[in-house]
Amino acid sequence: MKKLAENKWMPIVSSALITVIGVLTFVFTLVNIGIVDQVISYSLAAALFIIGLVYILVSLIGQTVEFFSGSLILGCLSIALGIVLCIVPNIMGAILTYFAGALLLSLGLFAIIKAVLFIVYRQKVSWIILYIVAALVCIAGGVLVFCFTGEAKVVIYCIVGAAVAVIGILGLILSIKSAKKKE
Repeated sequence: MKKLAENKWMPIVSSALITVIGVLTFVFTLVNIGIVDQVISYSLAAALFIIGLVYILVSLIGQTVEFFSGSLILGCLSIALGIVLCIVPNIMGAILTYFAGALLLSLGLFAIIKAVLFIVYRQKVSWIILYIVAALVCIAGGVLVFCFTGEAKVVIYCIVGAAVAVIGILGLILSIKSAKKKE
């Protein structure tokens, strides 16, 4: 395992895979968003199954006096959530979309509070205007997400896919530079 971790090609390969995942997410979102929903749900369900089994095994190996230990409960909850994601695979898209809308609304509320505090403490007018504009943009974006969830889901997935691709490309560049320095 140590030999594998020291391999200079591993960061390059993993960065390339991250870039491919980002590009595929972006492209498949534009082609058929249902596929992206299913891939995200089934991947998360598989991870939850594995995490749940590990927690249950840890609970059984620990042999505690309590039957309902924290590991057993977390394991069962993880497996139950994985089952739900397998039964209703398109729910992750709705959850992510509503989460993004709620996040935008809360950021808008934060910007309003910050603008009010700047008014109270008599800060620069430019900062007050900036926070008011940011609040309006965030609140409008949050309301639009809740009003147009289908379209918002496409936009969110495209942004996430593009962001993952950019992160992968940056990681690839840094990995290649690091590998060249090791030579």
